[in-house]
Amino acid sequence: RDELQFMRDEFVQFGINEWNAARVDTRLLKRAEAQAKTGGIIDIAIKLNVTPRTAKSLVEKNVINANNISAGKQKRYVFDLSQDYPVKKDHGRSLNYREAAQIIGLPVSVLNSLRLKGLYNITHIGTKIASYHSVDLEKIYRKIVRNIKKFDPNKFDSNMHIKVDEIMRKKVRHQDFKSDFIVQIVEQDLQPLGMIGEVIGSIVFDRQYINNYIEKYMINRTGKIMAYKAAKKICCEQEFIRVLVNAGYLTGIEGKRALYITVDSLQTFSSNYISCAWIARHLDKSRIKIIQFCNRKGIPLVELTAGKRITRHYFIERKYLS
Repeated sequence: RDELQFMRDEFVQFGINEWNAARVDTRLLKRAEAQAKTGGIIDIAIKLNVTPRTAKSLVEKNVINANNISAGKQKRYVFDLSQDYPVKKDHGRSLNYREAAQIIGLPVSVLNSLRLKGLYNITHIGTKIASYHSVDLEKIYRKIVRNIKKFDPNKFDSNMHIKVDEIMRKKVRHQDFKSDFIVQIVEQDLQPLGMIGEVIGSIVFDRQYINNYIEKYMINRTGKIMAYKAAKKICCEQEFIRVLVNAGYLTGIEGKRALYITVDSLQTFSSNYISCAWIARHLDKSRIKIIQFCNRKGIPLVELTAGKRITRHYFIERKYLS
């Protein structure tokens, strides 16, 4: 039965593709058309007007997608011929990594990362498989800078403002930060103030806005925060963070150069306790008066001691606030 089906399908294909005098019944076309939507390495090479060897290189370098099918010890590539694939054009030129990065105004590593993430859509194949085509490079440039207005260079203040090229030089300890940053510009999750020049590196942001963004990004990505930043969030001196860790209130992670606090433990602590220093500042009272008030009312205090001089810090449970 399978052999008969195979012979019938092949005969239909012959009638469609080879025998010009043939007229194929429409009931047979549906199956034939479905088969024509997929093909192997030779089919995709013909579609792209390249050699099979080049087509295989395109797959290996993730320029085009293919499904892998194992046949014994051999692997075959199967392609969806119905979708659009990058095609080689005569106009435009191919650029190597450094040339492309310099023209667009981004580091080479970031441009390559954008390519892997699919933000850089390949519709033109360069002379070298891994190169960048000027037509596609122009498209990603337009995608990034669209709707960004000009920024007066005379108004740029390095204390208040920061450009993308400086952001790209920051040593942020996450490998995806820089490419994620560009993606969020494209998705308009980040709001620039404008653009001084023509390259992406000249896009201007408010410096404090970016500092806040980086802090939130790292917290979301790593799930931890540096001890001194945790201290600011719960309104205490940094030395008391380690005391809270040792007492089991916070979960600490020892880094190479600093102590980190898990975000989950910090949020749990913040939702249950509040610093007496914060209450005193909020009520414009001294900390001593807040502590004396708690003692008179029988409100229990979490007392922390740290340092050689035995400094103290106090927290109270939020359930006692009224």
